[in-house]
Amino acid sequence: MKWLFNFFLAILIFFTSLPINYFFENNFNFLPIQLIIILLISRLFFSINLKHILIISISIMALFLAGNIEFNQVFSSSITATFVTIWFILFSKKIKFKIKDLNKIISILFLIMTVFVAYFNLDFFLSSDLNIRSKAFGSGSLFSIISLYGFTFLMVIYNMKLINKFFFYPILIVFFTSALLTQVRGVMLTMIVVYILLEFENLKSWKWSRLLLITSLGVLLIVNSSILNRFNIDNTADVNQLTSGRYATQLLIIESVFITSDNMTFLFGHGLNSIKQNLQPIGLEFPHLDVLFLLYEGGLILLIIYIILMYRIYKSYKYKLLFWIFIISSLHTNMILSPGFLFLGFLLDKSIVVRTQNNVRHLV
Repeated sequence: MKWLFNFFLAILIFFTSLPINYFFENNFNFLPIQLIIILLISRLFFSINLKHILIISISIMALFLAGNIEFNQVFSSSITATFVTIWFILFSKKIKFKIKDLNKIISILFLIMTVFVAYFNLDFFLSSDLNIRSKAFGSGSLFSIISLYGFTFLMVIYNMKLINKFFFYPILIVFFTSALLTQVRGVMLTMIVVYILLEFENLKSWKWSRLLLITSLGVLLIVNSSILNRFNIDNTADVNQLTSGRYATQLLIIESVFITSDNMTFLFGHGLNSIKQNLQPIGLEFPHLDVLFLLYEGGLILLIIYIILMYRIYKSYKYKLLFWIFIISSLHTNMILSPGFLFLGFLLDKSIVVRTQNNVRHLV
């Protein structure tokens, strides 16, 4: 019975980051449900921390100003959902959940992520032309970011000898392959950087055999895929191609914020949900850059508050890579639309901390 409860909690955690709306043809907004789950998990796992109550209160006021004090605009905004997720993380202090059960839940969660990614990779291999990009459940970017989190977590725990080689290599291939199939350049480059940083973290303990094996597999997979075309200069000569079709949106936002806006708009933005209301009706997409998203809708004030809050979350991470992959991903897609990834990284970080503190030697 306890195992079922742990499995249920692992599923709930996975749902906080999974873009469930893609499974329902974007006909339903699951963000409010995901926020409720994050609230329940954070209160179940952690005691309350009121250290950041002042800056949180200021951010609440800033959100209402950006939403023109209209409750429907504030409560329906993805920016609000991101801020609420940040608040839940900052309100989380010491772990009060049973350490043994927490370890089991994170192990189940990691297994779910691996099986989930492997299923969509295999489905693409069996049913599609490998010269096209995998969209998995509908979004290749978000699918590859799930793999990025799994990949980074795997590399960290292997570097700390928390998982053995028998599981490490197959799971590594699963996550790395999804980046190749989706051809998401940002995720691919981030995985390579994460691998290099962790592989060469301790120069005295280089594992040349592992380095040679993984590098050979990586080169083999890349050469036999069409991902190199995504980095081809001929294909990226057009700036719009380089930005995956978001250049027009990004240019319009830059002009409207820095050139044509008045001081009030520059400071407080065009209003929450304004990208959806102003830009999408004229055929433009989300900018795939969180800084521009925040500047356009919330202005400079909200962006500064966001940076302060994120810095405080950063300081709470023991394994900073699990934080930085969220920030790096926000440079090539809109993580503001999927704030559950921030909470996922927070939980993965805390799970590694408690494992090392309690001498748990293996994840699986």
